[in-house]
This record gives sequence, C-alpha cells and structure tokens, in this order.
Amino acid sequence: MERLICLLIGYGFGLFETSIVIGKIKGFDIRRSGSGNAGTTNMLRTRGAGLALATMIGDILKGVLAVLVCAAIFQKSCPEILPLLRMYAGIGAILGHDFPFYLQFKGGKGVATTGGVMLAFHPLAGVLCFVVFFSLFFLTHYVSVCSLTAYAFFFCEVLFLGITGRIVMAGSAMTELYLLAFFLTALCCWQHRANIRRLLTHQEKQVFIHRQKNEAVQRGEKV
Repeated sequence: MERLICLLIGYGFGLFETSIVIGKIKGFDIRRSGSGNAGTTNMLRTRGAGLALATMIGDILKGVLAVLVCAAIFQKSCPEILPLLRMYAGIGAILGHDFPFYLQFKGGKGVATTGGVMLAFHPLAGVLCFVVFFSLFFLTHYVSVCSLTAYAFFFCEVLFLGITGRIVMAGSAMTELYLLAFFLTALCCWQHRANIRRLLTHQEKQVFIHRQKNEAVQRGEKV
C-alpha cells in the first residue's frame, strides 16, 4: 500500500507541466512549437535559454518535492524501506510528467524531473549525474546522448550504493530498488526511441544554449 501511495503522490506532483504553465503565462503553447514536446529541450530550441531554464527548474523541483514529501510521510512508519519508497515517489513524478492524463498522456520526456528525483534520492549521486549530463552536453550538444548516459550512470550508482552498503534494506527490497532504477533507464530509452533512431542514422540535431544557433541547426546550417 505504501508503494502505491508514493506512486500516486509522485504522479500528482508530476502533473504540474512547467512548460505548459509558462506557455499560458507568455501566450503560447509549447506543444505547437518545434518538436511539440512539453519539456526543457524544446523550450530551449524554440523560446531561448531563459524560459528553458525556468522550465528546467520547475521540473526539477517537482521531482525533488515528490520524493521529499513521501519521505517525510513514511520516515517514521516505514524507515526500513524508505529508500525504496523514495524511488517509487520519484517514478510517480516522472510518470506524471511523461503521461499526464489531462493532456491525453502526452507530456515531456522526464529528464529534468528525473534529475530532481536523483538529487532528492541521493544528493551526491544526483550531482554526479548532472555533471555527467552537462559535461556531455557541452562536448557533444546532443541532449539525447546526455540523457541516456546520465540515466545509465544513475542505475550504476544505485547498484554501487547498494553493493557497498551505503543503502541498506532487506534483500528483496534492494532487488526491487535495482529493478526500479533499471526501469527508469528503460523508460528513458523508450521515450528517446526516435532520438536513438536518428542517432544511429546520423540525423539527430544538436542543441545549443543560443537560440540563434538552434534556429540555424533547424535550417540545416553548420554552426
């Protein structure tokens, strides 16, 4: 029951689509721009770094809050499986972001929200994932590559934390935690399946901080 409650609480937090809210305030619908994705990358490509940063912060915060709220609720009643419940809350937030029921289950890809979940689940592991993501971003400018790598890195971190005893739970709960971390990586691959196809065929487009460069990329120009 605790797992389901955490999933539902997380899903509720995930339903706050930052890019949609910002668009309503600014008078546009991000789903009618660029790729149509309701996330940070599409906001960066089509509306610039300022609104993209606001979108990313909002999406990160809802992931953080979902995990922290559930941890606060169950820290006394279920301390023996609290890391697992944190993960369930985080997955709920990501699912809410990716598949909001009021948008016909068409949201974003959940990368920024996952970043917030990582930070709240284990701050150091989360920070290292951000370092991996942004290091790759400034080296390659392929957001899909950065996302896929950061998710895989987080999965390895969870395995490391469990194997080295930095996260301690009963054996079955640890196995469940590993499976949930793997599920996140698999979900990322599914959400980025079109990007993966484009990467394999060398058709994936780069993303830059400057809007003018992104517009040039969309026109097929070299930057």
